[in-house]
Amino acid sequence: MNEKHLLSDFLGSPPLLHQHTNLQYAHWPIRENTGQYTPINKQQKLGFMAEALFEQYLYQTPGCVLLAKNHQIIEDKKTRGELDFIVEHNHQAIHIELAYKFYLWHPHVGSDFNAWIGPNDKDRLDIKCKRLFEHQLPLASQVTLPTAQNTTTEIQSQYCLLGQLFSPWNISKHAVDWHKHINPAAWRGYWVTFPEFCSNKDFTGLKFFRLDKWQYFLNPQTQVAWKTYSDFLAFIKSPNYPFKTQLLWYKTPTGNLGKLFITQIP
Repeated sequence: MNEKHLLSDFLGSPPLLHQHTNLQYAHWPIRENTGQYTPINKQQKLGFMAEALFEQYLYQTPGCVLLAKNHQIIEDKKTRGELDFIVEHNHQAIHIELAYKFYLWHPHVGSDFNAWIGPNDKDRLDIKCKRLFEHQLPLASQVTLPTAQNTTTEIQSQYCLLGQLFSPWNISKHAVDWHKHINPAAWRGYWVTFPEFCSNKDFTGLKFFRLDKWQYFLNPQTQVAWKTYSDFLAFIKSPNYPFKTQLLWYKTPTGNLGKLFITQIP
């Protein structure tokens, strides 16, 4: 497993939304990164790992100075919210709200944002966007800037919503009913329920590799310890292994690689 690609693969994840989705707030542009990856704490939750990788990227971005991170907005002794990053970029103060998300398309719901649901059924794209555009991004108007030379007093809010999208196993990327604001380039593979994975003969000829959370950002790699379908099935059905929603890499008999989410949520 080659960890050195972690930063580049993370930054290579396309935005989940097209640029014109919200005219009030711009999407922070991810530029090509040629900097060096510094190992992060891989025991953190995915959101914290995403912040650590994005922070590395900001430090390596020309003309960008990090002014504050996780800046809390407190009103009447109550925390109203938190700003992920405040940077000075080309003498302009910018608040960047970062999110890295995984969503599964549920065709029976439709093609709108609410049809894209988190793997554990605890998140939806429409809920995330509503909170992002109506609560998190407007918070910057209440911020007093840290001292920074040549920085304007007005803060621009931008968002960086990256992630990976998955369609059901029997529906290819080109067969997805894409909403006009959702970016098809963020499609990264398929999802399947646990019972279907155990019974669908499509999987018998494939090999699988179970990912740790920090590996979720990576593109599939060939040099890993692949398991046959029968071996992997025996592993996840073991009474010593409590099943949980998980992301896998798979390899076809012809050597093609892909990503597959197994979930308990139908």
